[in-house]
Amino acid sequence: SIMVLHSREYHSRRSFPADSANFSVKVYSVREETYVNICGVYGEIAGTLEERRMRMSFSTVISGAMEGLRVELIRVEADVSNGLPVFHMVGYLSSEVKEASERVRTAIRNSGYGFPAKRTVINLAPATMRKRGASFDLPIAAAILVSLGEIDAVRVKDTLLIGELSLDGQVRKVPGILPVVMEAKKAGTGCCIVPAENAREAALVDGMKIAGVRNLRDTVDFLNGRKEIGFCTGRTDGMSRSDSEEARKMYAEQRNWQWQEDTIFS
Repeated sequence: SIMVLHSREYHSRRSFPADSANFSVKVYSVREETYVNICGVYGEIAGTLEERRMRMSFSTVISGAMEGLRVELIRVEADVSNGLPVFHMVGYLSSEVKEASERVRTAIRNSGYGFPAKRTVINLAPATMRKRGASFDLPIAAAILVSLGEIDAVRVKDTLLIGELSLDGQVRKVPGILPVVMEAKKAGTGCCIVPAENAREAALVDGMKIAGVRNLRDTVDFLNGRKEIGFCTGRTDGMSRSDSEEARKMYAEQRNWQWQEDTIFS
């Protein structure tokens, strides 16, 4: 017999004899409908556009991190392919970054998205820079969901993502947002997706669209255009003197904090 299977989880699976005549069967996925047409022994699968996009296993998302007194934009690359079900991360990572594998997998599942038992490789480039902190959780999750077809790859090309994830998919605030957003603006990035608690700080950068998100599902819906999130637009030119001083103070504190961390761990 021929067993009709698919890479996504289905509510039901059916078996059909190989000598059956041409027929069609309707199979329901967890989140979409898929029509499977089987002609005799040979199966011909006609999937939806979203399923065809799922064949894209490689994706890249932009994030950022401080290194000493400067900011480096980080390319978060994800490859999800057939093979042994492992989650491997490379790119000169500290222990807290390596722990992101468990946080990200659990957050994706608890946000209602499937995480297939496939070989998942994450690379944080450039590999010559030491990556620290939990701010890469959100871009790692986004890169994986792009590879799985849950997020449109076109929508993340001009977007920087940064944030820590809790196990239930909530996005937590992270330090160092202001200099990262400033560097993103210099690089020509059009939008930054940051934790909602960091949105006010990030909005101090003039001319940058800031989207503050509270959880992973909000991030996915926003990137796919299914949910509107009010942008916080930077305003350094028109900000008050007190706001300008606050921005300089935040930047100085973050640079000092990063310098102390680099001194301790070097």
